Amino acid sequence: MTERPKMFTPAVSIIHGARVPFEPARLDRQWMAELQSRLQSRGFPSVSLFRWSGGYLRSFLPYAALRYARELMRLWTECLAAPEGPRPLAIYAKSNGGFVAEAALRLLHQEQAQLEIDILLRVGTPDDRQTPQIPLVRRVVTIVSPSDRHYRLGVALARLLRPGTTVPDAGSSTEHTHLVLVGIRHSDFNRPIHPPELRDGDLFDLYARCLSGEEQGELTR
Repeated sequence: MTERPKMFTPAVSIIHGARVPFEPARLDRQWMAELQSRLQSRGFPSVSLFRWSGGYLRSFLPYAALRYARELMRLWTECLAAPEGPRPLAIYAKSNGGFVAEAALRLLHQEQAQLEIDILLRVGTPDDRQTPQIPLVRRVVTIVSPSDRHYRLGVALARLLRPGTTVPDAGSSTEHTHLVLVGIRHSDFNRPIHPPELRDGDLFDLYARCLSGEEQGELTR
């Protein structure tokens, strides 16, 4: 994997998580648009939104992953063609959206796609693997909370939903960072609140700093 072009702020793809049955899609559209606006105000040049069914059934995952794989290749092509030079690509994945992103990347790895994700930021993704080797990703940042009931209940279900790891991660050397925020509920991750652990700013500021590759140890107290 090539070295990250540090002078450029990455393009970002935002993908939402699973939806509670009968929950209106506008709730995802609202927080995704708010985060998109915040990132753009922080200088991120391209912030796109990806929507999928949000279904809990495992049968929903392959179709969403295939669609997202095509979307990532489209965004990567745009990054390579940026007028100022090749630009990194990062992913913000909320909850089970982290599994859709992983499945898409494993699919692209199988296809031997020439794509690199600079940072995969997983927020509230119910995954108990400490160091998942996800292909085509330079660094995985995971933010969780022990107060997130969805995380605790979702880990067992996630073992059924998340992609299989039969695809070899040849040459993979994914870096990992875990941030734990106390007292955050699952829905709180969608709001610009101010956890006491943060040195400054709110959750959306934290996401921006993670996606831009700032040193993670400097973000929390």
